[in-house]
Amino acid sequence: MSCKKGTGPGSGISLLSLEGSTEETPAGRELKKDLQNRARSMALIHETLYRTHQFSNVDMDAYLTPLIDQIFKSYSSSKSIRIIVDAEGVALDIARASPVGLIINELVTNSLKHAFPQEEMARRANKKEPCIVGVQMTKEDSSYLLRVFDNGIGLPAGFDPLKAKSLGLKLVNFLARHQLRAKIEVNTRKGTEFIFRLGKSEDLAEPGKL
Repeated sequence: MSCKKGTGPGSGISLLSLEGSTEETPAGRELKKDLQNRARSMALIHETLYRTHQFSNVDMDAYLTPLIDQIFKSYSSSKSIRIIVDAEGVALDIARASPVGLIINELVTNSLKHAFPQEEMARRANKKEPCIVGVQMTKEDSSYLLRVFDNGIGLPAGFDPLKAKSLGLKLVNFLARHQLRAKIEVNTRKGTEFIFRLGKSEDLAEPGKL
């Protein structure tokens, strides 16, 4: 894995060590890992604020580098996958940075779980073709564009991620539509690409009015 510069996240997540709250089965351990990564994505918001000495806006480049790094480290299969993180010059208020972090956590996790099965990774290794997962944020006037993408095997035929019933994709859709007031596009021509066009900060839902 290659990643842009950044420091690893803190490990003080005792609140969600979740010992005894999930069964010691493969599915239970997977759930525990997912819950811990979600918690760390939120904790990293505050770590980034203190590290960058900016207490009103989150430097997304400084935030996303350790966020993606921690997700990759939690999946041993990610060692052969190249990560691209590009959010230089983008800063978001906490109201938007937190749901953006959770969305990225879910989609990058999905890519690591499903985009590159073992036979696909072996095929690419033989042909020296890279496996790529990427996150990009850019500013467009007063709004922002978020892209989360991979060049993997793509989604199953007939699968609509915007209507999926899995917890992770339900969370993505809820946060994008109701928290960020974002427009969502999904491209599956080469792998899978999610595009979110974030509304202006004044368009965000007020707390308790979703």
